[in-house]
Amino acid sequence: MKAILSCALAAFALTLYAADPQEKPTTATTLSAAAQAQVEDSPLVAAAKRTGRLAKKPTNVITNETLVKSGGHITTAAHQAPLPPAPPKYPASLNQPNTNADRLKKEAQEKARKEAIAKRAAARRAEADYNDDSIEPRFEDPAQQEQMMQQGAQTTTAQPPQKPPTL
Repeated sequence: MKAILSCALAAFALTLYAADPQEKPTTATTLSAAAQAQVEDSPLVAAAKRTGRLAKKPTNVITNETLVKSGGHITTAAHQAPLPPAPPKYPASLNQPNTNADRLKKEAQEKARKEAIAKRAAARRAEADYNDDSIEPRFEDPAQQEQMMQQGAQTTTAQPPQKPPTL
């Protein structure tokens, strides 16, 4: 507790010390600093001061009063030529169907359609496996289904092809 209190007191004293006004420089040092600033002008500033542009009076200044005195001198044409027709918003090549882009778009749609059909079939098979069902249509004859399964399960022994007789 004492450590926290002593830290807080030190921080408070530090802020008071920082808030005290420091020793003000004398006028002699201020004048010498201003003289140094004038001496250290860049080459562009020195050239601008040498021209004396700021000391000269401008010859012609445009203000509202000078415009009223001169009359404004506005001229208009009696007849204006018609404007040329506006160019089309889109080039002609964009108006024509792009066969390559259309073909790619149709291929992508066809591919997406086939993938969706395959995904539905896979979901149907998974659901049938989960429910211990068969994915074959129910209206087929069970005997025909059994015959197809037996034909698929039968293994045929491969016989080497016979050579044709030689002469």
